Amino acid sequence: MIYTMPVLTTKQIKASLKAVANWSQRAQTICRTFKFEGFLNSIAFVSRITRVAQNLSHYPDIDIRFDQVTLTLTTHDAGGITEKDFSVARQCDEVFLSFLHFDQCRLLAKVVTPEAPEDENGEINETGGRIGITIIDDDPVECKKFYYDGGQVEIAAELVHELDADGNQLRVITLTDYTAEKVRTLCSSPDELRARWADAGQRADIIQQLADRGIDFQTVAAQAGKPEADPFDLLCHLAFNAPILTRRQRADRVKKRETTFFNFFAAEAREILNDLLEKYAAGGELQFTLPDVLKVPPISQHGNVNEIIGKFGGTNQLRNAVNQLQSLLYAA
Repeated sequence: MIYTMPVLTTKQIKASLKAVANWSQRAQTICRTFKFEGFLNSIAFVSRITRVAQNLSHYPDIDIRFDQVTLTLTTHDAGGITEKDFSVARQCDEVFLSFLHFDQCRLLAKVVTPEAPEDENGEINETGGRIGITIIDDDPVECKKFYYDGGQVEIAAELVHELDADGNQLRVITLTDYTAEKVRTLCSSPDELRARWADAGQRADIIQQLADRGIDFQTVAAQAGKPEADPFDLLCHLAFNAPILTRRQRADRVKKRETTFFNFFAAEAREILNDLLEKYAAGGELQFTLPDVLKVPPISQHGNVNEIIGKFGGTNQLRNAVNQLQSLLYAA
């Protein structure tokens, strides 16, 4: 027996249309017209849409009118509009948005012969020449490029353009989905992520690997609409759909639950640890790096580095206290 997706009710269609605001219902179909600058751009867009349709095995009717492309979706075997149509519509919208962003931030590379004057910012290519990069848009979206695992990504606004080693675009996904994918390649479950994040060395390794792939925590948090989220909770939420806590909630929970830990230290040392927690809650410190964190307010107000170390009884004792504090932040 072949499963057929159920046709959506009128109420369900109206609710789903709110998530794809530029689409409208026509009888038993949903449709949208996309406008471009010229015929070639329209064809390029259609080429990308065909790949989306092929991957999902669900094909829109496509009407091309020079600088306009109209897509119409319906589920023929169900006899009406289904959730599958809205799924394709959302991906078509992402392709259109990525198409605009990618064109805005695309770079023009020009090979300069070895005899030409050297550009101090140029990169040597395989032929021994240098590659000069020129922005071809007067007001481009900021575009950052990162290289890893034999490929590269360009991150522009909220979208990630994944390229192969030759610079050909492989796919476009949102920054949050891209982040979730990369987290799952590093950790297979929320428990594994929590265990690794609680260890200072492994946490630093995760942070670095994500940074190498162009993932900035503040940018991702803003994109996800969770600017106050703890970095661990943000990653766990995106990758595994786990509940999310703010940095303030985590800091307050440690203060409330871990009184034995804090009471182990003398008053001045406790005050420093409390200030570290407040710094984390306010600014989202990914890593308390010693001795750097001791040199900035409010920690520096307790004295110079040697004086602060003395309040804990030595360098090792201070390091152990700070590492344990960060581990307690992420205790289950």
